[in-house]
Amino acid sequence: MVAATLRQALCDPLHYLAVLGRRPAALDHSDVFRSWQLPACFAELRELFEKRQGPFAGARQYIRVLQLLAEHPVKRVQKAVEFCMANSTINAQIIINKANRLAQKQQYIEPPEPNNIRFSQFKVPKPDLSKFDQYLTLNQGEANYV
Repeated sequence: MVAATLRQALCDPLHYLAVLGRRPAALDHSDVFRSWQLPACFAELRELFEKRQGPFAGARQYIRVLQLLAEHPVKRVQKAVEFCMANSTINAQIIINKANRLAQKQQYIEPPEPNNIRFSQFKVPKPDLSKFDQYLTLNQGEANYV
């Protein structure tokens, strides 16, 4: 049981995305990526890339989309892929741009979470401003430095 959990932790595909850029064959020949459960639109996207650009160039385009998962949640990338597929714009750069725009839009729409901090638990004492009163009462000829 512990070994299975440890294996899952060590074999997180997100940790290996950078390797795909240098070794694209790892996508098909590595257990890490073969057992990766992604939404169905990702498999469809790969098929479309490979059909249009051939197996090698198509796989590289697909890898560029997968590498988005290092920066964006799966749902956001899935939304970008589905949007581009619905509009017949099957291009890795367009999908990347769409995912980045969705991230920016979400940043402005959703207010930041307060991280469960209750500000009422903090007590800030009122400052003692009497030190500043002495500057107000100084005569013009006096130059008392505190």
